[in-house]
Parts: sequence; C-alpha cells; structure tokens
Amino acid sequence: MEDNKLSIKLQIAERTYPLSVERTDEEKYRRAAKSINEMLSTYKKRFPTQDIQDLLGMVSLHLATKNLEREFDANFTEVLQDLKEMTNELESFIIENNGL
Repeated sequence: MEDNKLSIKLQIAERTYPLSVERTDEEKYRRAAKSINEMLSTYKKRFPTQDIQDLLGMVSLHLATKNLEREFDANFTEVLQDLKEMTNELESFIIENNGL
C-alpha cells in the first residue's frame, strides 16, 4: 500500500537525497544518515584530504568492515550454540547409556 510510504529528504555529505521509505523505517534511515555524517566529520578532522569522495570511500569501507564483523560474530554465536546443544545431547546419551 502506498499509504505506508513516506517521502523524506536526507542530507549526506552536504547533498540532499529524496527518498520514499516505509513509515516504520524512517527513523532507521535518519539515524543512518546521521551516523554517516558524523563519521565524515571525524575523517575530515583526522585526514588532510578535502576530497569528499575519498572521505566517503573511507566511511564506506569502515561501515562495510563493521557489517562483516557483525556477520562473523552472528555466525560464531550460532556455531557456539550448536556446539552447546551437541554437548548436551552427548552428555545425556552418556548418562543414559552409562551402564553399557
């Protein structure tokens, strides 16, 4: 339904981007744009380059790396959970079959 769509304008790196987003996602987009702009500001202070493309590239690399770290952490957590379940099953089997 189009009623759930909302037209918003986000400013990233001194450019305005008009978007049509789900109403429930508006805050997520606004927070993402704010995060990008804050990171750009940090990189501007730390690096002498004035080329916004270089800064956006560094911010993109930083965010992509963080995303991959989160994916790895999520996968690692799943593996640990699977190992715990298998350990519990093995312990139960050993207890049940201890008399063999």
